[in-house]
Amino acid sequence: MAIVMTSMIVLVLSFLLKRDTAKAFWVQSIGMVIVSVLIVTIVLPPVAGSLSSRDIATKFTAYDDHQAPVYVIKFLHPGFTFYSGVYGSEIKSTGDLKKVIRENTPAFFIVQQSDYFGLNEKERQSLVILERSGKKMLLKYPGTR
Repeated sequence: MAIVMTSMIVLVLSFLLKRDTAKAFWVQSIGMVIVSVLIVTIVLPPVAGSLSSRDIATKFTAYDDHQAPVYVIKFLHPGFTFYSGVYGSEIKSTGDLKKVIRENTPAFFIVQQSDYFGLNEKERQSLVILERSGKKMLLKYPGTR
């Protein structure tokens, strides 16, 4: 990728110095297309799992009993809803997560590891880790009601 970028910059600058703006424009355009193709085919596939909610949403559908409410941390909510087809309630912060746990009703949670580790030890022990996908977690709170 660095070779493509460097070649593009050198060629564009050389054409601009020769006052050939049409060739500079086309070299820049073609270079940008090549860089875009390289990013989509080489860079994105290895990191797609950590960026997408698809894996955790797919895993959730195996556990969903359609009775317990689903709570999704704000950052993951749009992707989770798209891939699972379940809207769920949005949790805006770790404080909101703690409030829902205190309600003591069975529920599913889709959170990031940082949200999970923001809970105290007692709260973490009350949750069952069903699945992990990258830094995303599917949790279940069994509740007592």
